[in-house]
Amino acid sequence: MELDLTGIHKLAAEQGIDPETLDDALAEALRLAYLKTPHAAKHARVELDERSGNFTVWAADEIPVEPTEDNPYPVPKLGEEYDDTPRDFGRLAAATARQVITQLFRRAEDEKVFGAFSGQKGKLITGIIQQDASDPGGFGGASLFCLAVSRCPANVTATANASACTW
Repeated sequence: MELDLTGIHKLAAEQGIDPETLDDALAEALRLAYLKTPHAAKHARVELDERSGNFTVWAADEIPVEPTEDNPYPVPKLGEEYDDTPRDFGRLAAATARQVITQLFRRAEDEKVFGAFSGQKGKLITGIIQQDASDPGGFGGASLFCLAVSRCPANVTATANASACTW
């Protein structure tokens, strides 16, 4: 199957995403999309040719191993790999791939915002926090930080202590 990767590579370059990171995310998105297709093998890997946009799904079936006294629950062995590239991904598989790629771009944008404020840790900063209409969480860039905002009258700018948080 062939993909046109020029547009997504341009967009990734604008966002500051490394091409290798993008290709790894695309391969993982295609692998997850393949796993959502009917009759998909459990064990699969994707080879992506960045230049041509061709990708191949290599799948391997499990070969059961007889249990022994030493190992009553053996790990099944993998058979020989075979080309199991689907002709067309279904709706669910396409949505899965879109979600993985969108997540990559959101993470890159979040890292930009975090990088802009990471040097401000422990400092008192002032600013206006506005909601971004395109942010589905409704927090804009402020969702990356714990904000301790003091109560003040409506006409006074709030002061916030921004410190990086992990959720």
